[in-house]
Amino acid sequence: TDLISAGEAAHLAILNRVDAFHQECGDKCWFLGTEPMAHILDDLNVTRVENIEDATFIINSVPGTSRDEPNPLKAVLEKAISLNLPMVCANPDLVVNIGDDQYVCAGTYAKYYEDMGGKVSYHGKPYAEVYNMAWEAFGKPDKSRVVAVGDSLHTDIQGANNFGIDGIFNLTGIHWDEVTFDHRPGFADMDKVTLVIENQPYIPSMVMSGLKW
Repeated sequence: TDLISAGEAAHLAILNRVDAFHQECGDKCWFLGTEPMAHILDDLNVTRVENIEDATFIINSVPGTSRDEPNPLKAVLEKAISLNLPMVCANPDLVVNIGDDQYVCAGTYAKYYEDMGGKVSYHGKPYAEVYNMAWEAFGKPDKSRVVAVGDSLHTDIQGANNFGIDGIFNLTGIHWDEVTFDHRPGFADMDKVTLVIENQPYIPSMVMSGLKW
C-alpha cells in the first residue's frame, strides 16, 4: 500500500529541484505551519530560520486546525513580498472539515500571498504532479480503472477532471451546508447538489454521502 501526500510532493520538489522555481528558492526556509508539520523539512539541505529577513523562501504547511484568517500574518507576508520570497505551498486546500467544524488550510494563506503579488508553487490536488506520483505508484494502470474520491469540487473533482479519471464527489465535507435540506440538515437535497455542481466547471462522475472503511 502506498500513501502519497501533498506534503511529500512538496518535499520532493524542494529536494530534487528539477524546475527553475524550486532551484531559485535557495537554502534558507521560513516555515509557516504548526510544529508537527515541520517534518516536511527532514532530510532537506535547507536551514530553518526564525526571521523572515533571513529567509530565501517560505514553506507553507498550515494543516487546517485554526479558524483564524490570514490577516494576522499580513505584515510578515508583506515583508516577504518586499523581499521577493517564493512560497512553496504543501497543501492547496483552502479549507478542511474536521467533524462539524471548518478550518482554513495552507491554500488560503497561499492564495492570500499570491493575491498580494507573491510567487507560489502549489503541490497536491488539483495539480497533476501528485496524481502522476500516485498513478506511477499503482503501476500506471489504465485510467478507466482509477477513481478519485473527495469532498471538494475545486480540488478533488477538478484534479480528477484534469487527470482524465472518474471523480466521486463526497457530499459529506466542505460543501455539506450547501446541499442539505433546510429543515432536514442530516440529509442531502439532490436538487441543491445538482445546482451546486451546475454552477461551477468541475463535473463529478458520481456523488456519495459519507465514506467508511
